Amino acid sequence: MGAIRLLLVLITPMVACGQALSGFEQHAYAGATVSLPATAFVLSANPAAISGHNLQWFGTRYFGMDALQEGGLSYQRELRNSGIVRGFAIELNQFGFTLYRELQAKSGMAIHVNNARFGVSLGIIHTSIAGYETAYTTGIDTGFQYWFHKRLILGATLQNIPLWSAGNFQPGVYSSGSLGISYKPAKNLILSIASQQVEGYQPDIHTGASYLFEPIPDVANILVVAGYSSFYELWTSGLALHLYRFNATYSFRDHPILGLTHGIGFGVSW
Repeated sequence: MGAIRLLLVLITPMVACGQALSGFEQHAYAGATVSLPATAFVLSANPAAISGHNLQWFGTRYFGMDALQEGGLSYQRELRNSGIVRGFAIELNQFGFTLYRELQAKSGMAIHVNNARFGVSLGIIHTSIAGYETAYTTGIDTGFQYWFHKRLILGATLQNIPLWSAGNFQPGVYSSGSLGISYKPAKNLILSIASQQVEGYQPDIHTGASYLFEPIPDVANILVVAGYSSFYELWTSGLALHLYRFNATYSFRDHPILGLTHGIGFGVSW
């Protein structure tokens, strides 16, 4: 069984590399995060969206392939000075099982000027496959967001721009570009759509929608999320509970290769 799982990872590198770039938003919105105004695992979604002060942890379990382990930690901080907003973030993600492991670390920064945000992050991926030892890859992600007004945001990214790699094999890391918009037709409703083009693959259309319930405004609220990805015909859903400064998230999806998965996350904001 281990050999079969290793084969799946090797012949579908987007599965391996894509799963580690996760968080509640990526899981629940089916990846339609490039134009979201802010996300917890911001460097995985769009480095330009760094905002606020928070610490988040996220992990998933794969029902169809129980041996797989995935988890991540994200921290971001925002500074305001003389009308200029600057953000800094770091992320650590882990994905794999006994025969295959990915460990990725990213750090990035963003600046907000007028209606636009610009972001960049530098990352390194350590990949290990039993019998092939290890490999390292470094790359850059860049991001952009523009507020046409409070209800409409344009977002774009170029990710995994290669810088340097070394090791005993060539890891399956591919560059990609994304372009999307999010629209807020009502106070608590956000609709988003994005197109992602990964090197060597057909375009993938991501759509997402979320609605915020506020039973106790400024104290407790519930965010309900749904998403769809066209490449794997993948449906997703999620739920986030915010109580004072604390967040708890749950998301679910049915991946055609990895099977049923769910994710649980926790965070604190200040």
